[in-house]
Amino acid sequence: MFAAAILGMACTVVVVGARGARAHSEPASVWHGTLAGRLRLVIELSDGAAATRAGLLRSVDQGTTLPIVNAQLNETTARFQVPSIGGVFLGTLNKAGTEISGTWTQTGTPPQPLTLHAGPLPADAPLPAPTGPPLPIPLVVQVPTPPAVLQADGTSHLVYELWLTNLSSRAMEVDGLNVLAGGTGKPSVLASWTGAALEALIARPAAPDGKAKTALSPGATAVVFVWVTVGTGQETPSALVHRLRLKVKGGPTLQTLDTVPTVVDRRPPVVLGAPLEGGDWVAMNGPSNGSSHRRALIVIDGRATIAQRFAIDWVRVGPDGHTFSGAASDNKHYHAYGAAIHAVADGVVTEVKDGIGENVPGGSASEPRTTLETIGGNHVIIDIGGGRFALFAHMQPGSVRVKAGDHVKTGQVLGLVGNTGNSSEPHLHFHLTSTSSMLGAEGVPYAFDRFEARVDRAMTGGQGIRHEREIPLDGQVVRFF
Repeated sequence: MFAAAILGMACTVVVVGARGARAHSEPASVWHGTLAGRLRLVIELSDGAAATRAGLLRSVDQGTTLPIVNAQLNETTARFQVPSIGGVFLGTLNKAGTEISGTWTQTGTPPQPLTLHAGPLPADAPLPAPTGPPLPIPLVVQVPTPPAVLQADGTSHLVYELWLTNLSSRAMEVDGLNVLAGGTGKPSVLASWTGAALEALIARPAAPDGKAKTALSPGATAVVFVWVTVGTGQETPSALVHRLRLKVKGGPTLQTLDTVPTVVDRRPPVVLGAPLEGGDWVAMNGPSNGSSHRRALIVIDGRATIAQRFAIDWVRVGPDGHTFSGAASDNKHYHAYGAAIHAVADGVVTEVKDGIGENVPGGSASEPRTTLETIGGNHVIIDIGGGRFALFAHMQPGSVRVKAGDHVKTGQVLGLVGNTGNSSEPHLHFHLTSTSSMLGAEGVPYAFDRFEARVDRAMTGGQGIRHEREIPLDGQVVRFF
């Protein structure tokens, strides 16, 4: 890692332990210089008259210290090795004994010129301006789940996350993000964010309140929630390249990092039957880049996942656009309450929970403490094949009609809509995951065979807009048929 980092950044080299420049016959033990214009190093050699000396090499900007062996320093030449990174320095001492002109070589890379100066690096020494081609930036960019295709409103969308970790000892700020179509041909920009729009994409786990989400202190991690809409008639790219524009403290004004291509999962979403009947069902907290489901990053058993990436809370509205008529505190007054929940595909039941009491709408939950077992209330999970598992949550107690191991058919009634678990009013929470786990899995995209979308929430009756093999987006009012 250190080897790559040295090659990726300019360095200042310092040999530590000097008491200032010594007589020409007794070369200094402390030297400093700049490798490739950016990365400062500190080298400390042991005193003594032995033919070879030991020492330490410290990367000031990386916060790393490595052992030096076989250091030789006499009236005319200087040489030392850093075996842990395959590094060798070889140089010539000037007549005054104050400067060594030489070359730094590292395994697998071309030699780089390096000049060392006697004495320690001044505390207020400015970082030299970069020279030559740009070198790697110590920002780790990971895509834990491949970008997956979502079909909605006649358009393809790519939904995924970027994890950014600053491995530098310097603070940096993400100033811009471009998503480019990779694969074959010349990359083209699919999406671009800066300023407030970029800030809105980012979450900073455990970051202090008020801290800019784009600012990454040393060791900090940020999660970028990416949602890219592919233009109508445009082919979904086979790969994506992420271009990050960064401000690194003490470095050049702006630096650009292009990631290696990320392969896109271009398989069409699995097509499902309707989980409910009729209308008017609202896709609350449905697919969008800002919904609470989309941002529900949960750590279970040491792994962070977003099981609810494409989840929907299905509530039902009446002619007035409200979800209930009568007393808001009575579950029976909610239009969704008691609706039959249907299997969306053939499959095998892998998990069932029943017996959890109902909540008071907008009030307290029946369970005094929410756990991983009770958060979904009474629920059913079905293995529908292809590594996909369907979750139906918050059912009425005593309404569940299947048990683990049962084989179910598309359209079969599983239970009734209720208000149990982590729920504030009667609704059906539905999503697909990659394993038989309510939250300890990755959410996968899906589509419904057909539905009609209303123009606005208060509209009932009449014709809506017909959709086939798509998913409703956040807030859309639909009728299943």
